[in-house]
Amino acid sequence: MFFRGRGLIFWLVVLTSFYLIVTEPVSFADFTADTWHTLLRVLRSMRDFFDALRH
Repeated sequence: MFFRGRGLIFWLVVLTSFYLIVTEPVSFADFTADTWHTLLRVLRSMRDFFDALRH
């Protein structure tokens, strides 16, 4: 059920992720951590921006 109807991009991301986890686990972990930190920084900046607009 879960695998039906998934697009090509989904499978490309999943297979690439699995490949990187198997071949470069430390690099993949660093990339994942950096991505989450960047996303959180962007979201906090957006929060600060819209909070500044309200005041």
